[in-house]
Amino acid sequence: MSPDGKDLTELLRITRRLFKNRASDPSNNKRHFEEFYDSVEKAYGEQGAELTALFAAGAIERAQYMNINIANSQIGNFNVGKQIGTVNAAVQVLAATPDAKAQDLATALKTLTEAIHASNELDPAQKKDTFDVLAELATAAQAPAEKRSKGVLKTIITGLGATLSAAGTLSAIWAQWGPAVRSYFGF
Repeated sequence: MSPDGKDLTELLRITRRLFKNRASDPSNNKRHFEEFYDSVEKAYGEQGAELTALFAAGAIERAQYMNINIANSQIGNFNVGKQIGTVNAAVQVLAATPDAKAQDLATALKTLTEAIHASNELDPAQKKDTFDVLAELATAAQAPAEKRSKGVLKTIITGLGATLSAAGTLSAIWAQWGPAVRSYFGF
């Protein structure tokens, strides 16, 4: 089973709690980690197990403050909680990797999500559509590069750029973070 945004967020929370106290009994660390890794791999698949291994190596600590800060995911008649959850999970995973482009994309997705939510320059339907696009980009970012559809991604990124560039203050945010999005996906 491939973990979704909610699963990854919960997995990160459990993993942090488990390894926060890992120094309390160093003689059991390896055995506890191996047992935990095996159970995570069964429940969440290879991606979840890799995430756990990254945490054990200390990489997740960089991501602990990369949560998207949005109090209300209701926009007009639309609830975008699922999309924001998908983006948030990707942000945490990307921020935890040693790849600088992935870390930049994590910051870009976080910044764009929070700015779009706070903006008054997009109507609720435009915001919902934009969050759908960010969720698609977040999902694609976690897929292996060879499994991504370059044509679809190029169209999505171009459309996102056009929408945000026409929206006043969001234009400046896209000008700052759009290059990180394009760079990560090879455009």
